[in-house]
Amino acid sequence: MIRLSLLPLVLLLAVIGCVSPASVGLSYMREIDVADWGIQKLNFEHVEGVKLVKGDNPYDCGPEALAALLNYFRSDNTSVQQVAKDLGATPTTGTASPQIPIYLRARGLPANMQAGSVTLLRQNCLIGNPCIIMVDAAAVPDSPIPLAERESVFHYFVVIGYCAESRQIACAGYDGGCVLIDEDYLQKAWSKAGNYVVVVGNLAPEIVASTAGGAPGTGELLRDYTAEQHFDFGAVYEDEGRLEDALAQYNFCLKRDPRFALAHVGLGNISMRKGNRDEALRGYKR
Repeated sequence: MIRLSLLPLVLLLAVIGCVSPASVGLSYMREIDVADWGIQKLNFEHVEGVKLVKGDNPYDCGPEALAALLNYFRSDNTSVQQVAKDLGATPTTGTASPQIPIYLRARGLPANMQAGSVTLLRQNCLIGNPCIIMVDAAAVPDSPIPLAERESVFHYFVVIGYCAESRQIACAGYDGGCVLIDEDYLQKAWSKAGNYVVVVGNLAPEIVASTAGGAPGTGELLRDYTAEQHFDFGAVYEDEGRLEDALAQYNFCLKRDPRFALAHVGLGNISMRKGNRDEALRGYKR
């Protein structure tokens, strides 16, 4: 569902459109080729098999992103040109953000637009779901022009990975390459564009699930995730210092598989960080 609060943003995008970030020479985004990405992706939580094909016009980043997701999830060889035609795009206009989930739903994918976060992007990558975000490339951190006074330069990206060590987001690039974006820059550029993400499926991975008044992790599972996926979610939360959320995910993991040793280790780590050494040791011994 598109919230009414999106309408001013929608109207702005319909007028301004988007252009490639490469055209403004940003040092906070780095394009790498397929060979370099083949090496660097070993350090990323990432999705394999997303192919981004270049469109005919500089404003085709919306159709490019849509075609990439359609071909990833449906394998139906949808062309960027066909998507642009379906959307009524022209060489001088971009794609309004609500068109993105609407078009995906029209093509049979259960897409939705929701408030985004880096945690949400990471968790989608962990379960093999590339997603679409839009950033305002004009949000350059060291510009002398106040952020509110800069001319917007919008661009859609397909997020396919995250590296916790370098704090970089990986987005699909042309010809199997990749665009690496610094997390701090992404947060500003993404926020200026509305901070929304388009995901496919009823993901709900931002889980802080517990029954009312119950212990974290004792509530119903919100989705049919595997034990390994719940463990991965917990590891993300633990890495970010969200210990209660990590605790819930490790407990969900153990509901799926009581013998999942790394989840017991995760619970022990959380107990240790809370100063409960005896409880931590019991977790490590399980």
